[in-house]
Amino acid sequence: MAFGLFYNDTLVQVLSLGHLSRSHAGKGGNFIELKRLASLPNLIVVGGASKLFAAAKKWSVENGYTHIKSYCDMRWANQLKPVYETLGFELVGETKYTPHYFRGQKRYRNQTLRKTPTERLTRKTEWELRQEQGFDRIWDCGHRSYVYNLLD
Repeated sequence: MAFGLFYNDTLVQVLSLGHLSRSHAGKGGNFIELKRLASLPNLIVVGGASKLFAAAKKWSVENGYTHIKSYCDMRWANQLKPVYETLGFELVGETKYTPHYFRGQKRYRNQTLRKTPTERLTRKTEWELRQEQGFDRIWDCGHRSYVYNLLD
């Protein structure tokens, strides 16, 4: 499900909802996930997030959901204007930075390049093994998990 704000005939901001990315994350209620909130580049829609979220909450309640969950990649978070807190979400989890590997122009999450059972026998670190395979490593800024309780 998606909700949008238009100026004339141009979509300027959108909010989308969908099934949880992580099925285990929905214990204790009927959850839907806020997948994206985005606007056109270099455009600020004053009050847009609140208006879109109000429509998303109404739709979620009408469709039997009890909670809205979302994940924030801290690389893209605005620390000065935290939209989740402004909308009334509760911070429920936070991860530290994690490594990501890249080779050439392609980026890989560290989970996809964990040591195999055979590699564990070498006594080399994951990083040493990936360097031998031509990878380099970068670190992200961590993630946050938020929940909005629709029953309140």
